[in-house]
Amino acid sequence: MIKQLLSIAFVAGTFAVSAQQNLGFENWSGGTPDNWDAQLATFASGSITQITTGAPEGTSAVQLTTSACGFCGLAGLPGRLPGYIQQSVASTTRPVSMSFYLQANVMAGDEAAVIAQLTKWNGSSTDVIGQAGGTIPGGTVVSGWTIQNSTFQYVNGNTPDTLIIGAASSDSLLFATSTQAIGSTISIDAIVITNPVGIQDVILMGSKHVAYPNPANSVINFTTSDDNAAYVTIYDLTGRKVATLPMNAGKTQMGLEQLDNGIYMYSISNENKNVLYTHKFTVTK
Repeated sequence: MIKQLLSIAFVAGTFAVSAQQNLGFENWSGGTPDNWDAQLATFASGSITQITTGAPEGTSAVQLTTSACGFCGLAGLPGRLPGYIQQSVASTTRPVSMSFYLQANVMAGDEAAVIAQLTKWNGSSTDVIGQAGGTIPGGTVVSGWTIQNSTFQYVNGNTPDTLIIGAASSDSLLFATSTQAIGSTISIDAIVITNPVGIQDVILMGSKHVAYPNPANSVINFTTSDDNAAYVTIYDLTGRKVATLPMNAGKTQMGLEQLDNGIYMYSISNENKNVLYTHKFTVTK
């Protein structure tokens, strides 16, 4: 579904690096997700929307929509603007992959994009080290939440200094194309960047906890940054308890041999069995 590219660069020189992250889109203020730069939303009403019903992880997701902008010409902007968000985080790692949930309805002739890019400042300009994600072609319709997995591709062996993540309902800002179709829409949630050596290196970007891979086919890992976490309990959709697993330093793993395909709920609880978080995962063998 996503066409992966390496020959692009983000809008440069506009966004500051921040150590804060909200890649699960749980936290919002002023009509935009916290910790995301969404400057175009000021001009294009309705280009960024919080989804509060049916989010695949947590209680909310983000929807980006290409919208008309009747007075944008006064600011030197085109009359159609995409829903567009971008975040920069200081990072010296070389991740293996990026995953996220996606819904899409990209108009014919348009193209949307979800990109993670690793860069390095060389003293005079910014070099692209590697990238995951890519473009979503016009005519793509994804009506249900679908996991997208994308492998990072690298152009050299250098160590990056910045991880940039951006998404746009029309990719004109990322790829300098001219087509922006009003009504092109993408929705995303629960972005996770995975490093090469395993569970301890998963970046908890969406929330304080992650179940991965999701969907899973043989094993599923649970990890959390909450020091109070002691157990993971898994339930099927009838509410029947499937398993309870102890957590060690915020981590545990479960084999899926005894589970049928389908959706399962899991809760993370403390030593007193008080539930801290509840989410879901999918088994697909």
